[in-house]
Amino acid sequence: MALPEIIRATNRRKTATIAQAMLDGKLSIIEGSRQLASLRSRAEIDDFDPDFLPFVGIDSETDSFPIGNVRRYWAKESLFFQDIKIAAAEAHFREYALSACRRTVARFGNEKPLPEDYNYYTPEE
Repeated sequence: MALPEIIRATNRRKTATIAQAMLDGKLSIIEGSRQLASLRSRAEIDDFDPDFLPFVGIDSETDSFPIGNVRRYWAKESLFFQDIKIAAAEAHFREYALSACRRTVARFGNEKPLPEDYNYYTPEE
């Protein structure tokens, strides 16, 4: 397996891992969608792939919400009101996203580049 194929398979496997974390409730719908949308090109998934459009759409619809590390820069009062909007968006997009997560896990969950597929260069001594 060539390096580009290994990178693609690894990134596709990451998409399945992120989607599974969303299904398990370990990762929020918005945060997971943001991560999946950003992995799309590295996993060589078409821009109009129907399994990934939900994540791209959720990311686009919620890109103004403070998620993750940026929250530390927000005032507590502002976060209170943003958290209400975030909770509403999470509830609104939940089934849509989880359905796409199930398809993503089924599709890419078995993409595992095997360790023997890595061709390491070791100089002769």
